[in-house]
Amino acid sequence: MRLRTLIIKGETDQDLDPSLAEQSWTEALNLAEKLGEAGWANRARGELGLVAFLLGDINNAVIRLGQAMKVAESMRDTASLVRWLTLFGHGYVELGRAEQGLEYYDRALKLASTVRELQFPLMTHLGKGDALVRLGRLDEAENLLDEALRAAASEGAFGYQAEFNLEKGSDRPGECRARSHTRDGLARKAGGNRIVAQTPLELARIQRGSGQAGEAIRTLHAGPQERLRMRRHRGAPTLPV
Repeated sequence: MRLRTLIIKGETDQDLDPSLAEQSWTEALNLAEKLGEAGWANRARGELGLVAFLLGDINNAVIRLGQAMKVAESMRDTASLVRWLTLFGHGYVELGRAEQGLEYYDRALKLASTVRELQFPLMTHLGKGDALVRLGRLDEAENLLDEALRAAASEGAFGYQAEFNLEKGSDRPGECRARSHTRDGLARKAGGNRIVAQTPLELARIQRGSGQAGEAIRTLHAGPQERLRMRRHRGAPTLPV
């Protein structure tokens, strides 16, 4: 039970504080090894690789994740492989190498198709949709994101619905503001503070990319003020911006 709790805590900490995540996954690794849980021990090593990336230790991250992926492949731990391949795809896309990112997403989707419970990995589809948009393959992206949005809605995954909504309008700046409001509402339903905070940044990025520099600046200025307004409306204490 303690191992399961540490795994959940480690996954949660990764969204909030990499240093806490490192502590949680290190403890999970030690406990998994003590219990003889080789699969979970390897998962912890891989997640520590992701934490190293979040902490800026890129070389260590690549080595740890690469080793963990080899072990996961030998153990047929498909779920971990799909997750890690997807995150490698995210990394390449963020580095401006969407074509290589797409290769990782396709590898992840091919693996996921072999396991009934992993037939539609939403995080992988979100990343692939982003890569297709950046490559200008807009019709493919639209079809994939429509399918993914339906799957997210059927599962009640508000966070993913929020992400897919804005991504769908990323090539149509005129739709972006309306979609950003939809994304914001869905993210709040999911309790996704990271997505809420990221919404104006993503909207401004899309606007700037389409030549709407003035609109992008207004979006960035309005974001913190809107966060403050909503905190005051809820009676929450405010901090200086």
